[in-house]
Amino acid sequence: MKVAIVVSATCLSLVLGSSGSRVAPASGRTAACDASDMSQIVGYTAITSTNVVGDFEGADYDKPVKLDNGMIFEFTEYNYSYSYRPDVIVFARAATFQGRSVTMYKLLIEDELYDARRVR
Repeated sequence: MKVAIVVSATCLSLVLGSSGSRVAPASGRTAACDASDMSQIVGYTAITSTNVVGDFEGADYDKPVKLDNGMIFEFTEYNYSYSYRPDVIVFARAATFQGRSVTMYKLLIEDELYDARRVR
């Protein structure tokens, strides 16, 4: 899957080349982008593009978020925001920790990047 950067209000909107689906803030504003904006997802792979089911009221520790594609995640941080059925891009990174394989996840919801763990 190819991932191309689209400059947007926060510089984190992406185009998923293989699916043709575009995720971008509704405002359509553009802004400059620098490497520090993308540094949090270096080494991660965009694995899917979907939507949050219903209202999204931000992240809180261990709060679940259900996605249209059936995936469920729990947040490992706090950050409040609100939107209805926002676009989501799921990023994953496989790693080995103490001899055990783990997958770390980040969710790009609207224009915010969240740390999360997958429940289903």
